[in-house]
Amino acid sequence: MTEIQTGMAWRRCAPRSPMALPVKSLFERIRHAVEKPAWATYLPSDLCTMAEEEPGPGSQGLLQSPISSKAAWGIQPQMRLQLPAGPVPPRQSRLVGSVWQLAKTPHGSREVQQALEEANSHSAFASLANELSGHVWEAICCPHANYVLQKCIVVAKHDSPGITQFIIDEIMERGEDAVLHVASHCYGCRILERFLEHSSHDQVDPISVKLVQNIAMLVQDYYGNFVVQYLLKFGHHRHRQRAVGTLARQIQLAGNDCPALMVLVRAFTHAPLQNQVALAHAVLKAPGLLENLAQARPRSSNMDKLIVLARACLSSEKN
Repeated sequence: MTEIQTGMAWRRCAPRSPMALPVKSLFERIRHAVEKPAWATYLPSDLCTMAEEEPGPGSQGLLQSPISSKAAWGIQPQMRLQLPAGPVPPRQSRLVGSVWQLAKTPHGSREVQQALEEANSHSAFASLANELSGHVWEAICCPHANYVLQKCIVVAKHDSPGITQFIIDEIMERGEDAVLHVASHCYGCRILERFLEHSSHDQVDPISVKLVQNIAMLVQDYYGNFVVQYLLKFGHHRHRQRAVGTLARQIQLAGNDCPALMVLVRAFTHAPLQNQVALAHAVLKAPGLLENLAQARPRSSNMDKLIVLARACLSSEKN
């Protein structure tokens, strides 16, 4: 008989203990816990009663094994970890000097974002945000640090909008096409969206000008079309009007492109009445565009309004 077969035979012949090992472990954990565990409430009441009862001195069951007893190892059941007295240092003070390194990691990015939200003064917020200065372009391309830039923009909108000016400055310093590249980037588009949504029109004016200049390319871009939609929703009325005018003149760019169709509907939604009529006429002049709008998915109430207005314009032209 081999060693494995001998072991299997021993297991078959070995007498079973009156209590299975998992139950023993449960009883030990309940009996020596400082507080009754939450999971113990799901056990049958009889089982909990047995676990809480101290075994008598004469019992020799599995629960009386000296090896499994905490006292045998010199551990006191009521012992608790004693933390040093005194206030816990603020999160901001612990992160100062290492914001950029932390922002590039998943856990560190969340830590920095939390610290930015908890900053209780202008100087505390500035001390954290300014550590990103000189790293804006890297942060835009980073899957973790881009969230820190977004958090800076959102938090700064209340009291410290000027602190985030370095982000715009570093983007504009990259050249004429920098805004176009950022708007077309999977992470960079979020940065521009936060600026358009939360910052003043004066602060984002250089970005808005570049977006309007490149709107013909952005409406066809997978990420850039969302930036254009934010411009049409939150931008200054001057930039919105120019953007709608450009779309009306170059409406044929939409074609069968779903992102461009969504931009067209957004432009119609936030345009004044005269611009809405101009867009409707432009839709009629673009071959097949009205049919593409009617078949586009997902549908929206504003898309239906644009279709109805375009068809009304068509009927008026025929009459």
